[in-house]
Amino acid sequence: MYWLVLILSGVLEAVWATALGKSEGFTKLWPTVILGVAILVSMGGLAFAMRELPIGTAYAVWVGIGAALTVAYAMAFGSEPVSWIKILLLMGLVGCIVGRIVGRIVGCIVGCIVGCIVGCIVGCIVGCIVGLKLVDSAH
Repeated sequence: MYWLVLILSGVLEAVWATALGKSEGFTKLWPTVILGVAILVSMGGLAFAMRELPIGTAYAVWVGIGAALTVAYAMAFGSEPVSWIKILLLMGLVGCIVGRIVGRIVGCIVGCIVGCIVGCIVGCIVGCIVGLKLVDSAH
């Protein structure tokens, strides 16, 4: 339950970070409203998860999910330049997040293995999306 709330709170961190950029300094109403609601729910979920999970683990996973999704969204929708270095770093970040979660639940060795596999899968997916976007923009 705590892990699920933490993961959803991390997703909401990406929502509020993206809304912050789209609010244009709080001059746009709906992005500002979305920002406020997402911050409240995201922070509330983080606080709830920290009742059971260590602060370092909870915060690292929360920030990592938010950062990875924010960058992936920005690259996918054109507001962030795309590079293979960013894709590789996202793969590593996602692999570390998943490895940390799995490692905390079932053990360190299994967490490392699962983290590596997930990092590679995410890299392939993001790479395909970015590759299609680059091919499409070249025509």
